[in-house]
Amino acid sequence: MRLTVGIKIGGGFFLITLMLLIAGLMGFSGAVKLGDSIDYFANSAWPSGDAASQLISSVQKQATITEEVTAGVVAVSDTQRSSLREAVAASEQSLEKVLNAGIATDQQMADIKGMYQRYEQSVDKLIGSHKAFANSRNGAFTQLAEFKSS
Repeated sequence: MRLTVGIKIGGGFFLITLMLLIAGLMGFSGAVKLGDSIDYFANSAWPSGDAASQLISSVQKQATITEEVTAGVVAVSDTQRSSLREAVAASEQSLEKVLNAGIATDQQMADIKGMYQRYEQSVDKLIGSHKAFANSRNGAFTQLAEFKSS
C-alpha cells in the first residue's frame, strides 16, 4: 500500500493534534489537582495553623497572668480576672477553630479537648488555692495586729 504525501502530512498533523490534546488534558488534570491542594491549604490547613498559633498565645497569656497572681500575696485583682477571662475566651475560640478545621482525627480532637480541660481545671484550682492562701494570710496578719494592740 502506497501512502501519498498528503496522507503522510495529514497523519502527522493528526498525531501532533492527538499528542497536544493528551498533553493539554494532562495539564488540565494537574491544574485541577493543584487547585484542590491550594484550596485545602487556604481553607483548612492555614486557618488551622493560625488558630493553633492563637491558641498557644492565649494559653501563654493565661500562664503569665496566673504567674502574676501567684507571685503576689493578694487574691486575684479585677484587672487580672478580666484579663484571664479574655484569654480563656480567646483560647476557646481558637480551640474551636482548630477542631472545626477537620485536619485532626476524632481521637486527636478528643485528646486536645481533654488536655485543655485538664489545664483549665488546674488553673482554676491553683487560683482558688492561692485565693484561700491570700485570705488566710490576711486573716493571720489581722489577728496578729489585734493581738499586738490588746
